[in-house]
Amino acid sequence: MIITVKNLGVIKKAEFDTSKKLTVFCGPNSTGKTYLSYVINAIHSDYLFTTFKLKSFEEVKTALSRNEKIKIKREYIGELLSKISSACKKNIGEIFGISEEKEKVLFEKFTVNFSLSDIEYDDIINYSDEIDTFLHTSAQKFGEFDWVAILRLLLFGSSVYMFPVERNSIYTFKTELSTNRNQLIDKILLEKKSSKITDIVKKAARLYPLVIRNSITFANTLETIQKKYSDLRKLAEEIEDRLLHGRISINQNGEIDYKVKDVSLPFGISSSIVKTLSNLIVTLKYQVDDKSLLIIDEPEMNLHPNNQVILAEVLAKISNNVRMVVSTHSDYIIREFNNLIVAKSLEKKGNKLYQQFYDKDSLLDFNEVQVLYFDFSKNGNVNVKSLDVDEYGFAVESMDETVRSQNQRSNTLYIEMDNDEN
Repeated sequence: MIITVKNLGVIKKAEFDTSKKLTVFCGPNSTGKTYLSYVINAIHSDYLFTTFKLKSFEEVKTALSRNEKIKIKREYIGELLSKISSACKKNIGEIFGISEEKEKVLFEKFTVNFSLSDIEYDDIINYSDEIDTFLHTSAQKFGEFDWVAILRLLLFGSSVYMFPVERNSIYTFKTELSTNRNQLIDKILLEKKSSKITDIVKKAARLYPLVIRNSITFANTLETIQKKYSDLRKLAEEIEDRLLHGRISINQNGEIDYKVKDVSLPFGISSSIVKTLSNLIVTLKYQVDDKSLLIIDEPEMNLHPNNQVILAEVLAKISNNVRMVVSTHSDYIIREFNNLIVAKSLEKKGNKLYQQFYDKDSLLDFNEVQVLYFDFSKNGNVNVKSLDVDEYGFAVESMDETVRSQNQRSNTLYIEMDNDEN
């Protein structure tokens, strides 16, 4: 499925292919990479799906009452996508956590639309027999939200988890960040006029972007996480072994602890790399499944170049299990992704050279990778271009040019130093 976003702040137009296993966002600062990540997160999250009702529910409910066969129809899918498009536009202020005035200035002409190929429609419709069996088995408990959830699962997968650049602060100051929520409850309890209560709730919904609100909620409910390991537990432990050299755990108070050897450190006094990666580790251990989507903003944050390279390999392994969006400025991560693409291309040809450097499950098939490059146009808007990805990987010219320019300066300066000494 192609998601097309238009007039998203400075972004004139961007297209995102939901079928790719790994999506890379790259480009200069302030070009809207985080903006697009926020919208993709919202489209995949619970938030929008609780804001509308579907006419198709009544049709399905009637068919169930008559014991008729349930079939997924194109119009059911089309109705859901239309509702999501409208809900995303209507709630864009809450998604970004901005005032109504700012919303009108930044997103007045914002739109989001969806396009499915005939093959994608057919793939969804082919689940009709399974859905029919499930609905007839649980017909008495079948409700409107259940129907929305079924269609949502078929279109977008089970859950989305986004790790924003603010993740360190969220987990360090989660109690303080939740104070506003408690203050809101106090205001509602004291307020007698319902119209003002509505105004208070609307205003509170714009205190933080949706991603931040969800992250704060998750950080404050860690003790409720069911300690049932996910299929990606081993990848979480690989991050612990190769990057943290210790273990992340959730204590009985719902706090994250970092244990190295026999010493357990509270989150607040752990190193920056622990703070950066702990929420990803917890999510991988307990939350994700093979239908999840992970969105990571600047995974390189607080990491030494060597650790960025290691993390890139682990991220590739994760993307081979669940869909992933990575927004990065790191030349080390970009180059390692390219190495993994070339290694996979060699492996396809029967060449096992990759075994000197990588595990097989870290290799990247270039057909499963999309790269979106964000850059300013002459008129000040941002163009989002899909870069070519082939068996040799992909080129990010701005990064390559920066490296070449820096190397050229270094060579010139050192040659001049040698000449002066002679």
